[in-house]
Amino acid sequence: MGNVIKVILIFLYILVGTSDIQGQAFENSGEKFIDSLRKQPSFTIFGDNYIVSGTEIGKPPSKFNSDAKFQIGFKQILAEFDAFFHSFLFLTYRQVIFWDIYQNSFPFRATNYNPSLVLGKVLIKDSQPSGLVWFALEHESNGLSGEDSRGWNFLSFQYSTKLRKSWYGSLKGWIPIGTPGENETDLLDYKSYFEGRLTYYPTEKLIFESDFRRSFTTEWLGKIMLTANYRLSKHGNQFIYLQYYNGYAESLIEYQQHVHMIRVGIAFKDLSLLVFK
Repeated sequence: MGNVIKVILIFLYILVGTSDIQGQAFENSGEKFIDSLRKQPSFTIFGDNYIVSGTEIGKPPSKFNSDAKFQIGFKQILAEFDAFFHSFLFLTYRQVIFWDIYQNSFPFRATNYNPSLVLGKVLIKDSQPSGLVWFALEHESNGLSGEDSRGWNFLSFQYSTKLRKSWYGSLKGWIPIGTPGENETDLLDYKSYFEGRLTYYPTEKLIFESDFRRSFTTEWLGKIMLTANYRLSKHGNQFIYLQYYNGYAESLIEYQQHVHMIRVGIAFKDLSLLVFK
């Protein structure tokens, strides 16, 4: 509980500090930017929505080591708090499905469910949006019961910003709520306590991303996921999508299993969070 209180206090400190320093920015173009957020649809996609298919690297492709993977997500703005440093309350939901489409009857092998309640704030510097902070209460599970059940609850904090021209970065950390269940006592050895992302956006057509995490164990039990995205039209959010995954905890049911996959397909990307381009 002490760690939870510390995270909450740090988040409030960031909100208060940036509000005092950047108050003038909100009165000028910063306020216009907040107005543009208000005019966006309340219900939008959240993160990458994609469907990809591929196979395991280093082995001949077969119906047993090839699959499809798709992710869907949405976010709903629930409220805005003008008095609370121009922050927004969101409901978000993300679901990742692993689909054995090359096997008989096309079974779904695993599903991850991830709903969350998020308090987010856009940071303003020199009258321009400079970053984003999110504080969230999250749940993640595979929706099963008994010995196959995997799930946990956690508080998370994420900070995203522009690093330099065409480069963006974010860092997300989390603290579990309660103790892990008997089926996932070592889950955090594989999920770790943080995850970083680097995004390179050289042109309107191309986006390259890397997600990485490292556990605090003596073994390397983290992950690296690299993606390349090619936009199909100048103003659309449809991309040809290539995804490389190497690591653990891609799915909750098999979080202890090492995964080394390459997949390709199509993605519908949520570009709304690149507000500090």
